[in-house]
Parts: sequence; C-alpha cells; structure tokens
Amino acid sequence: MQKILVTGATSGIGLAAATLLAVEGHQVIATGRTEEKLRRVEQAADKANVTIRRVKLDVSDSESISNMKNEVLALTNGYGVDVLVNNAGYAEAGAIEELPLNRLRKQFETNVFGLVAVSQALLPLMRQRQRGKIINISSVLGKVSIPLMGAYTASKHAVEAISDAMRVELADAGVTVSVVAPGSVETNFGSTVSTSIEDWAVEASPYKHSYTKFQNDRMADGGAKPLVIAKTIRDIVQSEHPKARYAATYDSKLMPVATTLLPTKAVDKLLKKYVLGR
Repeated sequence: MQKILVTGATSGIGLAAATLLAVEGHQVIATGRTEEKLRRVEQAADKANVTIRRVKLDVSDSESISNMKNEVLALTNGYGVDVLVNNAGYAEAGAIEELPLNRLRKQFETNVFGLVAVSQALLPLMRQRQRGKIINISSVLGKVSIPLMGAYTASKHAVEAISDAMRVELADAGVTVSVVAPGSVETNFGSTVSTSIEDWAVEASPYKHSYTKFQNDRMADGGAKPLVIAKTIRDIVQSEHPKARYAATYDSKLMPVATTLLPTKAVDKLLKKYVLGR
C-alpha cells in the first residue's frame, strides 16, 4: 500500500485515478477546490466501497497549499506521500491576438505554477526517504500546438519542460518524475473550453466563425474513457522503474509523429482548415 495524493480529483481523469488506486488498496488523498466538488469524490468512493480522504486545495493559492500540506501530514502521521499525481488543471481557449492577458496568466498559475508549488511542498519528505514518485499530467498538446488553444498548449509545453528538468534533478534523490500525456478524453473539457470563450469573446471578433466551429467540434468530441488514463497512472505507481513519458491514448501517440514528419506548411494548412474552418 502506498500513500498517494491526486490533485484535481473531483472529475475526469483525477476522479478515475483516485478511485482506481483506492480500489487497489492504496491510501488515497484526493483534492478539489470546493467542498461541493469534493462530494463527488465521496460519492465515487461510496459507490466503489472504498475510503478516499478528501482535502480542499486551490493549487494557485499559496495559503491553500500550506493548509493542504498540514492536512496531508496529519492524515499520514507525518509521513507525507509516496506518490504525487499533479492532475489539477483546466483549458483556456481563444486566439492569442485577443485573449485577455489575465486569462493567460491564470492558465499558467494553475497548470504550471500550481504544479510546481504542490511539488515543492511535498518533495522534502520524499527526498528525506530517498524514495518517491511524481506523476505530472500533461497532454498531447504538450508536444503539439493548435490554434485557439495557444494558452493551454503553452502551459502543457511548460509542464513537459519542467518535468524533464525535475526528472534529472531528482534522480539522485530517489524520486522519479513521469509525464502522462492523454489525447482526447471523455470529460467535461469541451464544455469548459466553450464557456471560457463565451466569457470574454466579443461579437465583432474576426475569429467569430472559428470560435463557433471550435466550440461545436469540442462539444462533439468523444475520446478515451478517463479510466484508460487512470490505468496508465496505476501502472506507473506499480512500476519499479517508470518511464519518463507515457502517451496514454492512440491520438497522443500519433499526432506528435505526424506533425514531425509532415512539412510545417502542410500541418499549418490542415490546422487552418480543420480547427479554424478557413
């Protein structure tokens, strides 16, 4: 049995991972931003007949992170965690030309700085034991960039780069760092992305047609079940020597290869047609 913290565990990949790991006998602590959202974890745990500890956490708030650390230490009798799954994150959509800068900053606060801050909070005890695992949830868009998702793809590229640095830095401390990169997954990602555009986009935007197409396409997206990604996370937890990076779905394996092999002009033309609708 390992002690595992999963951030952003109130839906999608995080909830699936927390539940699966608890079912397999691990002591799981799941975090979410609100008590209301954490009730989803309670419901999933009850349904699976397992215990999942719940801790309120906003990864973009330093006081919240400090409180989380204290709660984790209390729940584990000062031990900390064996595995940290940095899953908390969201997607901000919009053309870079008109995306409000505060939205771009917020994207990085959660997806990048939050990941680093939580890692810094929990790493000292891993280093002290000379053993631990950090699993950072990235995306196929951590290797590929698409229009209207520049903020999100930039944040996930940063997650990939930071993970690469951490992996080498922590090797002598006995702490492994792995990236899990899903492609399309059946979550509320599409509705979240659509709402983010509606919050600020203006009627006269030159991207109006592209936004409409983009929103319709995202709402129609299917993808892999969150459990598929959860099983990849489970495999890393169980592995003595986890890999540096796991492309967790078929499209996350294919897209980076395709965009590397095709000429840049051809990739741009495809993205312009199928994403922007031009």
